[in-house]
Amino acid sequence: MKRYLVNISTLVRKELKQVIRNKTLLSTLVFYLLFTTFLLPRVINFDLRNLKVTVVDKNQSVLTEKIIRDIGNSGKMELIGSYGTYEDALKIVEYGKADCIVVLPDDLEKNYLSGNYDKIQLTVKAVNMAKAQIGQHMVEAVIMSSVLEYFQRQGVTLDSGTAVISECNLFNPTMDYILFTVPVLLLIIGCYLGVSMTKNTMASEVRSGFMNLINVSPLKPWTLILSKIVSCCIVGSVIFALTLVLSYLFYGLPSQWSMIGGIFLCFIIFLIAISSLAIFIRNIIHNTILALLIPTIIQAILYLFSGLFTPPESMSETLQYINYINPGRYLVIILRGIVLKGAEIRDLAVQFSLLGLVAAVMCVLAIVSFRKRLA
Repeated sequence: MKRYLVNISTLVRKELKQVIRNKTLLSTLVFYLLFTTFLLPRVINFDLRNLKVTVVDKNQSVLTEKIIRDIGNSGKMELIGSYGTYEDALKIVEYGKADCIVVLPDDLEKNYLSGNYDKIQLTVKAVNMAKAQIGQHMVEAVIMSSVLEYFQRQGVTLDSGTAVISECNLFNPTMDYILFTVPVLLLIIGCYLGVSMTKNTMASEVRSGFMNLINVSPLKPWTLILSKIVSCCIVGSVIFALTLVLSYLFYGLPSQWSMIGGIFLCFIIFLIAISSLAIFIRNIIHNTILALLIPTIIQAILYLFSGLFTPPESMSETLQYINYINPGRYLVIILRGIVLKGAEIRDLAVQFSLLGLVAAVMCVLAIVSFRKRLA
């Protein structure tokens, strides 16, 4: 028994020394520790902030003034303004300047006092389902608190369980999770394709000695980089077609085939950005293991920051600024805008332009870094 314990302790010491001496493994473990401890809690944050609310006040009473004031003073909601008609407030939401509409009906206070609980209409933009669900509960809580507090001061007892809110979800009325998720399948597929295809082909070229031939040949570096990006886009086009067909057969998306052009353009620009990023990382990192591992880690970070799970507006202000260079962020906004809202390319021109700018910058970085490596 003693001999077995000695053998086990010897093997344990050997394994620990091996881990300590392996700088690649040790640095990876430290990175995962820092990533999990500091970044994940800040990114996966379901505590919604800066929910933009518009109000349609048809009552113009003391009660409605209190509701509007409490919404503005809640600390987590931003009151955009009060409008005379629902149509005016809806335009603000369609332009992307607001997330929620609160409609306070005529004679609201009078009806409550007479026992006729006229419902307050709450309309939430449900393109981002997580943000819609959380925001809906936040606004409901503030309104109910205001109503109960107001009538308590008036000496009127109002049942706290009374349903005074009528809910309506814009652009995704059934809050179907499939409709919310399927548009961003291209994010997952595009990231995997761009990262895995690029890093595997470059690794095989290094192993086979092909890269050494490129280094001594008169071939321009940018031609090699562009050939990799173009080949990735060609393969991506086939994958895009298959994804589109399967999404239509299984989920009924897209509902209008006129959307395909905008979706395809967005996907190709995204592929250019991701493949260029993978090439850039491979160019500046000479360690084979790290060159294969780091793109996969960055791929996971792109998922988390994209808004696929958590609204980007709920992240810390610093992370929101960093997120502007994330191509996944623009892909998610564009795809949900096209599929759920029926938007066209001209409606999302700003997002398309920013996505194209990020792709162009990453492409330039991939080319420049490869030229520096040759030097």
